[in-house]
Amino acid sequence: MSKHHAYQMYAHITWHTWKRIGCVDMAAAQDVRNAVASASRATGVRVLRGAVLADHVHLVVSFRPDARLSDFVRLAKSVAATRANRRTTGAVRWARGYFVATIHRRDLTPVIHYVARQFERHPDRIPRERLRAQLTPGASPGIQGPGLWRGTAGPTDPGRKPGVSEGGSATRPARLVDSPHQPAHRMEQQEQHDRRAKRHARQRSEQRGERH
Repeated sequence: MSKHHAYQMYAHITWHTWKRIGCVDMAAAQDVRNAVASASRATGVRVLRGAVLADHVHLVVSFRPDARLSDFVRLAKSVAATRANRRTTGAVRWARGYFVATIHRRDLTPVIHYVARQFERHPDRIPRERLRAQLTPGASPGIQGPGLWRGTAGPTDPGRKPGVSEGGSATRPARLVDSPHQPAHRMEQQEQHDRRAKRHARQRSEQRGERH
């Protein structure tokens, strides 16, 4: 039997931090890249393009039919968090699970370009370096690496919410406040407000019916 194997299997993988908190600074981003490289070697999953942002990670990968993407993601997430939290306890905390979508070969290039433009799409979520004198739990200095990954430097608070600067001012236009990436507590507050509005509207309708 021939030992030749040919396959074209590609996937787009993403995962994010707990409650979308922007806790991944430059050093933690380097930990993620190193952890992904380690997981790639251990599982045989090849990374074609990647982007590490302050609150989520994108990967475009090629994998063998016998490879388990769940093992690859589990190793990458656990090793990255362990390395980052070794410097500062609680520096990085991932949300549970991940998202994966298979990619047809004809769609591979557009997806790679999409991942490559993540910093242009989310300039407020680029991992940045904290000044050593300003370090707080969840922050640590580091460097960015070239190659399949991208990075820039600049002061930030890695524990900030996405789109909020150190002084507390918003760095995104107000029209994006209600985007799907807003913090979970903001979404919960909006849902509670909507429920109260519906309840009051129903009570007013019932009162009008009683008067008639």
